[in-house]
Amino acid sequence: MLGIVKYYNADKRFGFIESGGNEYFFHRSFADDEVNEGDKVTFGTENNERGTIAVNVKVIKDEN
Repeated sequence: MLGIVKYYNADKRFGFIESGGNEYFFHRSFADDEVNEGDKVTFGTENNERGTIAVNVKVIKDEN
């Protein structure tokens, strides 16, 4: 899936990705790259006891 990091708290190491009108929680341990608010990312989803979360989060590097 494609999305944008809507919110990221570096101190607590978690954030939310917006994609297709939905928001997905993610923890930094599920991200391959350093993540910042506004980054475009690819990710997968996984269901856990709290709902659907983002996993395998990868920042899309700007080609310019």
